[in-house]
Amino acid sequence: MLTLRRAPSLAAQAPSLDDTQAAVLAHRRTAGPVLRVLGAPGTGKTSTAIEVVVDRVRRDQLAPDQCLVLTASRTAAADLRERITARIDGTTTEPLARTHQALGFAILRQAAALRGDPNPRLLSGPEQDIILRELLAGHASGQGKAPRWPSHMHAALATRGFRTELRDLLMRAVERGLEAGDLAALGLAHDRPDWVAAAQVLAEYDEVTALSRPGSYDPASILGAAADLLEADSEARERLASWLRLIVVDDAQELTPAAA
Repeated sequence: MLTLRRAPSLAAQAPSLDDTQAAVLAHRRTAGPVLRVLGAPGTGKTSTAIEVVVDRVRRDQLAPDQCLVLTASRTAAADLRERITARIDGTTTEPLARTHQALGFAILRQAAALRGDPNPRLLSGPEQDIILRELLAGHASGQGKAPRWPSHMHAALATRGFRTELRDLLMRAVERGLEAGDLAALGLAHDRPDWVAAAQVLAEYDEVTALSRPGSYDPASILGAAADLLEADSEARERLASWLRLIVVDDAQELTPAAA
């Protein structure tokens, strides 16, 4: 596989900022701690985000490890890490850019280590597929009470495509803080019997993962778990506040409810 990388000399070169971008950099020192920057694609928002970090490191003498850029995908995070590292011309012990899920996982892992608990682990897509496949196969063989799927879905229940769509529905529900009962209630309210059936699968999925994979989180639930920890544990909040002095969210329009 051929990997193309930006030339270090070009990546380290400071961009020419317009007046609006320069105002973004000056904001922290003149107007307050929070700023929302709006702009169309290609107008330089990501470049500005990078320069905000560089400016805080150089002018405000923050340690690079005290800065974090959050973004929606691992590919974007890797690109941002490379570009920021080139601009500050140094190394860090913590990633300068992460996905929201990676930050949530880091918060949970630190808390587990301090409690002496095993490290949490993230369930992969294939692992989730296996769990759903086993649950649906059990229903088909008469184990337990099978969900009442609409008749037009019966032929699809054993297919990978159906499991993919089901997993996506369940994870979007989890991202929005919905439990099985909430999803079932929405299904009844909106005449969606497929949602009601999926709610039963969600309840069984939660039971199976809790029993057979303790300490495991799927990508949709890890942010909610991290947020719950920060709300309930003042020491965890203080640790995070002492670690991070600057957080920049790139492409904030991509935030899911859980990430927000």
